[in-house]
Amino acid sequence: MGSANKCVFPSGEAKFLKLHFMQLQASDKFYMSKAFETFLNYCRLIEETIEEGKAASVFRPTINSRVFRNMFFGAFIHMSTRWLVLSESAQVDKAEEIEQVTELLTSAIAATLSERT
Repeated sequence: MGSANKCVFPSGEAKFLKLHFMQLQASDKFYMSKAFETFLNYCRLIEETIEEGKAASVFRPTINSRVFRNMFFGAFIHMSTRWLVLSESAQVDKAEEIEQVTELLTSAIAATLSERT
């Protein structure tokens, strides 16, 4: 892939992510803050999307939306933390990694033809 396809964090976003993951989420204060309420809204959105997909037979009916949500956040938090903290951003094609994780997560929940009604 050419450099035009590489994902780069603007410096302000990189600082925000580092602060969020390394300082805020590890703090008890985060879980009583307005930021945590926003985070919970994203959690609900993901779970609702999974439930809608199950109802439409697009996603497997056995998918636990809470477990998927945790996998989703865990995968992306781990990748972005690695890019920021370990300074791997120069050696990693972020867009390619994001695409691979997205493909894995999507294939994990997609309903098979026999599961679609």
